[in-house]
Amino acid sequence: MRRLGVVCAALLMMGATWATPSGPQLPTTITLTCSVNTTLSGTYNVDEYMMTLLNSELLYYIANGSVFPNATQVPAIADTSGAVHLFASIAALEAFYKVIAGMWIAVANYQNRLNAGQSPTYPSNTSTAC
Repeated sequence: MRRLGVVCAALLMMGATWATPSGPQLPTTITLTCSVNTTLSGTYNVDEYMMTLLNSELLYYIANGSVFPNATQVPAIADTSGAVHLFASIAALEAFYKVIAGMWIAVANYQNRLNAGQSPTYPSNTSTAC
């Protein structure tokens, strides 16, 4: 980690800059039909708020020895209709995270290809991987 910091500092001294990546600019939702975690079925926003929430939940869980924020052992996330979905286990939250992050990355890739003048196919916004 220290080596990475030294490399970054050297690049900055040489005038290097980094572009701040922006997330998908298109309105994005994903509809989940879950056979394993059926209570998670619903349509969810895939946006910066959702990614920040999920990243925060998982990083907190990892950094604090398998404990969720505010001592809540069952995180809750609302879908687009406002219905609240509870995660009965870390495995359920991880599966949900993989689907949402995968959609986020797919839409960002779509946007980048579109910006480059290509004609990509919009990624599927349905999933059963939960």
